[in-house]
Amino acid sequence: MTYKEIIFSLPNLTGSEIRDLRARIDFLLKGEKSHNENKNGEESLESMLLELIHRLCRDHGLESRPVSALRSGNSYNAFVEKVPQVMDSLNTSLLDNRQLRAVLRIGLDITLRMLITMGVPVSASVLMNQIHRIPGVLDTEFPSLREAGMLKLIVRYENE
Repeated sequence: MTYKEIIFSLPNLTGSEIRDLRARIDFLLKGEKSHNENKNGEESLESMLLELIHRLCRDHGLESRPVSALRSGNSYNAFVEKVPQVMDSLNTSLLDNRQLRAVLRIGLDITLRMLITMGVPVSASVLMNQIHRIPGVLDTEFPSLREAGMLKLIVRYENE
């Protein structure tokens, strides 16, 4: 049944069918996750990255708009499109949530330092636009670890 057929059939529903439909819609709406959660109730990758970008900018004394402002900015759509490619490149299935957060933080910090060295005026929006650089800068800083699926060693190295 197409959406058009469903819409046209709504006036013909019986009372019990309408109650059933309302119950299903209520169930679906209550199950909707916020921007910060994925379907498993965990923090989404986009939200994790935005929070890391916000904190990194704040810690370096740069423009650090709140995550909600970053999410509503012009750079957000391009950012969201880049996130899956970055995660695939990092082979995140081999990392737990804590390790992933640490690897992303290190990658963002290296990217930030690289941009500053290049003389680029850095802001949260600029970092959002440059997240695709994370795998490359990690490769430069920690050769062969990403390809070998051993990025968790970066976290261990940082904690020592």
